[in-house]
Formats: sequence, structure tokens, C-alpha cells
Amino acid sequence: MVNIRNEVIIRRSRQEVFDKLSDPRCELEWNPKVEVMEALDNSLGVGSRFRAKWKLSKPLTLTITRFERPDGWSYSNDGPIVVDLDADLEDHPEGTLLRTSFKPKPRGAARIMFPVFLILIRREERNNMRYLKGWLEGTHRL
Repeated sequence: MVNIRNEVIIRRSRQEVFDKLSDPRCELEWNPKVEVMEALDNSLGVGSRFRAKWKLSKPLTLTITRFERPDGWSYSNDGPIVVDLDADLEDHPEGTLLRTSFKPKPRGAARIMFPVFLILIRREERNNMRYLKGWLEGTHRL
């Protein structure tokens, strides 16, 4: 199984990082590739669902599968490439260490394009670390 791991130090408290990044709707503020991130439920926690679309994706449903403030959260999505994302936060002398694990699994015809997807998504996930760090620290604006 493919597991794309990244980490970044953010000069903010774990609670601040958790509160901003665990809500998928905030991705609209820092990720230029997000087109839609809309809550399908009135709550935010395990089981909450969101309608999501990124520039190169089809519309899909993202579900929160873990929500442990301020330690971390996890999402899973449906679609041609199912992704399980785990995010963990640790205190760090400079703020908070964010570690992510992005596990994509292709289904059906998506298996054909999966090697190309991996090349693109590895670069995108590295960029995402820079984008969200800049957004949380106030140095990046879309």
C-alpha cells in the first residue's frame, strides 16, 4: 500500500492548528486547488460528511473518521481513488509538529492512471504543507 508522509512545524499551538485544520471547510482558505468543501451535516466530529471537489477530481464525499482534539484527526473519501488521511499533532519547541499520512487506493479504471496520480499527489502534498503553514502563520494568502 502507498503511504505518502509529510511533516511541517507550524508556529502556533496544537489547539489552534487542530481547530483550523481539522475542519475540512478551512481548506478553501489555504489550498488553491479546492473548488468545493461543503458540510453535509450540522456537526463537526466523527461521522461528519462533506461534499468536496479539487481541481482535478470528481465530486466526492469526505467523512471524518477520527476527531481527537488537540491530538489529531482522520478523513476518508469515496471516489475513484479512495484516500485515507491521518493528521497527528505534537508539541514542538517552535510550536506544533504536524505529521500527515496520505494513503491513496485506486478503484476500477483509476488503477490505470494511478502511477501518474502518485507523481502529482506527492508534489501536491508537499505544497500543501507549505500552504497550510503559511496560512496558519499569516504569511500566505490565496
